[in-house]
Amino acid sequence: APQKPEIKKPSSQAISVGNSESSEIGTCTTMNGFPAPRIIWFKDNQPLPEVKDKGEKTYMVPSTVREASGLYTIKSVLYMQPTKADKDSLFHCTVEYSLAGEQNKNIQMTSEPMKIELYYPSEKVMFDLLNATKVKEGDDVTIKCETDGNPQPSFEFLKDDKSLNGKDGLLTLKSVKRTDSGRYFCTALDFDHLDIELKAEKVLDVNYIDQMSVTPIGPQVVLLGNKVEWQCKTKASKSHTVQWKKGSTVLSQDGTLSIESVTYDNAGGYLCVGAVPDVPGLTAQASVNLTVKGKPQIEHPEDGKVTKEGDEVTLKCSAYGFPTPQFTWTPSGKEVTMPRQAEMK
Repeated sequence: APQKPEIKKPSSQAISVGNSESSEIGTCTTMNGFPAPRIIWFKDNQPLPEVKDKGEKTYMVPSTVREASGLYTIKSVLYMQPTKADKDSLFHCTVEYSLAGEQNKNIQMTSEPMKIELYYPSEKVMFDLLNATKVKEGDDVTIKCETDGNPQPSFEFLKDDKSLNGKDGLLTLKSVKRTDSGRYFCTALDFDHLDIELKAEKVLDVNYIDQMSVTPIGPQVVLLGNKVEWQCKTKASKSHTVQWKKGSTVLSQDGTLSIESVTYDNAGGYLCVGAVPDVPGLTAQASVNLTVKGKPQIEHPEDGKVTKEGDEVTLKCSAYGFPTPQFTWTPSGKEVTMPRQAEMK
């Protein structure tokens, strides 16, 4: 039995489509067989007719060498005029042989598959945005330009007749702004086919939201029981929402936060949040602070308890108020003034 057949590509790896003469595709070799075996070529698992006429577009050039051992080395060189449709084709060869005995006829061994490196001209240009989500200000943007030819030509990138620097068909824009929106053009510079215009365009839409504008500006100090109101606005590239929040609680969804009669519980920080629902992550926010000024309000005091006379007792008193309240304790008819959160023992 011969050895397993092997395929080798020609020394010039690339084959160009459109050559007037057939190109060498590969050489199939099998060694040490007796009697001389037969080589069959396949393309995409379909056998190719055995043609030796060099006037045909597809033909084979076989050769047989009888070694000193008496065994045969068989070679077959495949020639073709491939088309662009062959760029993904797989080739392999099979050696067919027979050994003594009726059951040992037409045995086959198959080589590993081979894919040829095919050069073919470009016919169109693809220009696509690689970002997975909608673009917003601050994003890095990559636009890829490629053709349906091989090898890829050089590319030129333009925006508003201004040349941009790209590399290997990739145009990268760092931390884009709304002014980066517009039409981008890619031109393939295929000097072997200057008769074909290889150009494509892509519209880049950079979404944005402006900083939140809050009126009145600055921290607000309001008398207990009075009214306070804020207006919050912004502009964005698409339909947007405006919410007022305190902590995780949503208080308003129309840009207006109004409290008719403020209490000490209303004091603290508030957040106005703008968002573009159609563009994930596109948000802006502004914070305000409310201070409620008024007479102190004492919370219900805790009673002090002891188990027996002589033990220590702690009395606690807390109150809301602004400015900081002062506490006055009256033990046994005597007044004692203490700072806020004071404890008396």
